[in-house]
Amino acid sequence: MKSILISYYRLWLCLCVAWLAIPAGSVAQTPTWSALAVSSQPAGTTVRPNYCAAGPNGTVILMGSYTGVPQFGTLAPLPTGRFTGFIAKYDTRGKQWLWSTSIQAGTSYTESAVKSAAFTSTGDVVAVGYCLEGNLFGTLPTGGGGGREAFVAKLNGNTGQWVWVSTTQGFGIDADEATQVTLTSNGDPILTGFFRGRVSFGDNISFTSATATAGNIGPNAFVAKADGSTGQWQWATPIPGAESTGRIIAALPNGDVFTAGSFSGTAQFGALPALTSTMADTYVAKLTGSTGQWQWASQVAGPGSTSGLSIATTPSGEAFIAGVFSRSAQFGATPVLTAPSDSWPQAIFVAKVNGAGQWQWATQVNDYYYAPEPTVIATPSGDALVAGTFNEEATFGSLPPLLSAGNEDVFVAKLAGATGQWQWATRAGSSGRDFGYGLSLSPAGEPVVAGYCDATAAFGSFTTAEAGPFVAQLGSTVTATQNPAFAAQLQVFPNPASTHFTLRLPSLKGASTAKAIQVLLYNSLGQVVRRQLLPASTSETYTETRFDVQHLSAGIYSLHFLIDNHSVRHQIVIQ
Repeated sequence: MKSILISYYRLWLCLCVAWLAIPAGSVAQTPTWSALAVSSQPAGTTVRPNYCAAGPNGTVILMGSYTGVPQFGTLAPLPTGRFTGFIAKYDTRGKQWLWSTSIQAGTSYTESAVKSAAFTSTGDVVAVGYCLEGNLFGTLPTGGGGGREAFVAKLNGNTGQWVWVSTTQGFGIDADEATQVTLTSNGDPILTGFFRGRVSFGDNISFTSATATAGNIGPNAFVAKADGSTGQWQWATPIPGAESTGRIIAALPNGDVFTAGSFSGTAQFGALPALTSTMADTYVAKLTGSTGQWQWASQVAGPGSTSGLSIATTPSGEAFIAGVFSRSAQFGATPVLTAPSDSWPQAIFVAKVNGAGQWQWATQVNDYYYAPEPTVIATPSGDALVAGTFNEEATFGSLPPLLSAGNEDVFVAKLAGATGQWQWATRAGSSGRDFGYGLSLSPAGEPVVAGYCDATAAFGSFTTAEAGPFVAQLGSTVTATQNPAFAAQLQVFPNPASTHFTLRLPSLKGASTAKAIQVLLYNSLGQVVRRQLLPASTSETYTETRFDVQHLSAGIYSLHFLIDNHSVRHQIVIQ
C-alpha cells in the first residue's frame, strides 16, 4: 500500500512540475501598438501600398499604386489615376500627412507603381518602380524605347518634389520593372528588377536576355547602380538564363550588396558557376558595389517552388532573407523546412546567410491558409523583425499561435539573429481583410508597419473607423502581466471534467478595448491541444462557452487566456 501511495505521489509531483513548466500565455517583451494612421478613401478609389520606409524625426513614407482619386488626411487629393504610382509622407509624432505625390500620364496613358523607396542621409527620398514612356514625374518627362520602363527617381524629402528621374529603355510590352532599391553610404542607389528582350541603361550600357534570342522573351534579372546626385547610370549587370526575376537588394556599410530573386532552368552570375533548377528556386548573391562584379551565388532548392521576397543586412555583414516556399526547402546544410500539409499554397520562411554565402539557419511561419509576401528587417543589435499577413492561424516556433479575428490579419514577429529562435509575435486586424505590406524601423528602434486594413480593425487599443491604407507603429516592449480582475471573475466548471467543461467569461466593459480573447489549452507536455478565439463581452453580463474534452487523455491541463498584453492561466483536471 505504501508503494502505491508513493507512486501516486510521484505521478502527482511530475504532473505539477510539468504544468509549471508550461509556457506562459503571452511572451515577455512583446511590444504594444503605439500609433496608427488610416487614410480612408472616397468611394471608387483603391489604394494598394507596396512598401514603407521610416525616416528621420519619426517620419514614414508610404508608396504603391492607386486607382481613383486618393486623398491622404487633409492634403489635396491626388489627380485621377488608374494603376498610378504614388508616394506619401507621414509624421508619426505630429500624426499628420506631410505631402503626397504621384506619377502622371503625360503624353501616354498612365500605368505605374512605386515598388520601393529609401531615405538618404539628408532626408531626401529615392524611389524605384515602373512607368510608361511619356509619364511625368512632376514636370520631369521620361523617355525610352517604348513599353514599360524601370525607373529610379529622387524626391525632395521636405516637399515631395521630384528632383531627377532616370529610366531604362525597354522594348516591348511589360518590358522592365525595378522592384527594390538600396542606398550606399554616400547615397548612390543600387536597384534590382527584371527586363524582357533588350534593355538599355543610358547610352552606354545595354544587353539582351538569353531568352529573347530563342524567341521566348521571358524575364531576366538585373542589378544596376546610379549616381545619387544626378541619376546617371554607373553600371548594370544582368542575370542571364532561362528565366530569372530580381526581387530584393540590400547594401552593406562597405558598399557591397546582397541581392535575391527567383529563377528556373539556369542562372548565370558573371564568371561564377551557373545555378540550375528544375523548379522556381530562389537565388541569393553578393556583388561588389563599386563595380557590379559578382562575388558568389547560392540557391534555396526543393521539390516545390521557393521565392525570396525580402532581404535585410546586419551590422556584422550578414543578411536575413524572407520569402515563401511550397512542399519543402533546403538552405545549405541547415535542416530542411517542410510546409504543413494543409498550408495553402505556401508557407513563409526566414533564413540567415553570412558574408561568404553560407546559410546559418532557417525557420518558418506555419500559416494554415494564407502566406502572401513577408517583409524582414534587421535591428541595430542584429536581430530580425518580420511582418506580413496570415489567415485563421499562424504559429511561430513554440510561441502561442496567433489567431485571426476573421479573414486575413497582420502580424509582426521578432527572431534572435544568432539562432533564428522566435522571440515574440503580435497581430492586428478585423473580421474583414487586413494586409501587412511593408516594415521598417524608426530612428528610435520601433517597428513601423504599413498595409491595408478593413473597417473596425484593432491595433491594440487603437481601432479604425474606416477601411484604407494604414501606417502603424509598435512602441516600447512590455512584459505581459496577469489580469487580476478577469482572473477573479473567471469560472471554469465542472473541474475536474470528463466530457466537457464550461468557460464563464466576465465582461470586459470598461476594463479593456480587446474585441476577442484567445484561449489555449495546454497538456502536461506544453503542447497546445485546443485553441479558440472568443468574442469579448462588452455588455454588463458574462458569456459562456462549452469545451468538449472527451477525446483528451486524463491529466492536468492549463488554460491560457490572452487579452491585449495580459494573460490569465487556469488549471483544469480532465478525468
